[in-house]
Amino acid sequence: MSLQEVWGQVGAGISSLLRTNAVDGPRLTPQQIEDALRSRHDWLTVKSLSTFDPKDFQFLESQQLTRLTELVQEFRAVTATLRRWVPATESQIEQAIPLVREMIQLFEYDRYSDPEALRIGKLIERNLGPDRPKWLADLYFKTGVDWMGNPSLRIWAIVEDEALEGDDGQGNARFLETALTEVTREVEPERWPFLGIRTVSEMIEIQEEQPA
Repeated sequence: MSLQEVWGQVGAGISSLLRTNAVDGPRLTPQQIEDALRSRHDWLTVKSLSTFDPKDFQFLESQQLTRLTELVQEFRAVTATLRRWVPATESQIEQAIPLVREMIQLFEYDRYSDPEALRIGKLIERNLGPDRPKWLADLYFKTGVDWMGNPSLRIWAIVEDEALEGDDGQGNARFLETALTEVTREVEPERWPFLGIRTVSEMIEIQEEQPA
């Protein structure tokens, strides 16, 4: 349960900024994150991140896992100064904000819609490795179920506009579908992937149309 609990606790302070589908929302800025964390303080309690276990985050790159562990340790040093049922002081909040902000940026809530999407998405991206085409600008992930109620994974691939133009366009789209399907089935065979493709310009237009 650690991944789900930690995901929920770290993201509690920015819940108002998140979309049901991360792909439909703009990327979060550090200032937006900090402003949201200052607007509510229920993310900072004595028990916050008490369930964190590095073993539940082995899907992260080693450097990311090391940094996450350091951030949690520093955060716990702050929570150790809290008293039960007593609101955190301004000083405690200000100590904790940069730590939680960095954790939020590491988890990329604006690219992974849920904790399982984070785990699976990170593994997919790692397994793509050097075969990932340069024109693949970004990937977004969300877990769910298909129309039959079976576990599924929704993947949005954001590609450079030129990748879908000309004679290579259809071939590039087929390459993405084949590569992402195969890698997903290797990483998480219980989930069937559904792929959506957007160009960078389409992505910008859609996100600009979203309400603030």
